[in-house]
Amino acid sequence: MENLNPALMTFKQFIEYLGIKERMGRKLVNSPDCNYVVRIGSRIYVHKEILDNELKRRAKFNIPLKPLKEDKA
Repeated sequence: MENLNPALMTFKQFIEYLGIKERMGRKLVNSPDCNYVVRIGSRIYVHKEILDNELKRRAKFNIPLKPLKEDKA
């Protein structure tokens, strides 16, 4: 039986879920403050419940969901 609401989303499901482009998705999952990513080997999965909680927290405090700016030293 297929799990219709899996705890882990693939990277493709993640970008479709948020409605963002692949490039922005990669920046988000590679951001150091990203706590909703699970890496299994070279595969990237996103924990849906943690992501949803993070989105709710950011919405409550009006914090944009974007990666930290990288220092260009």
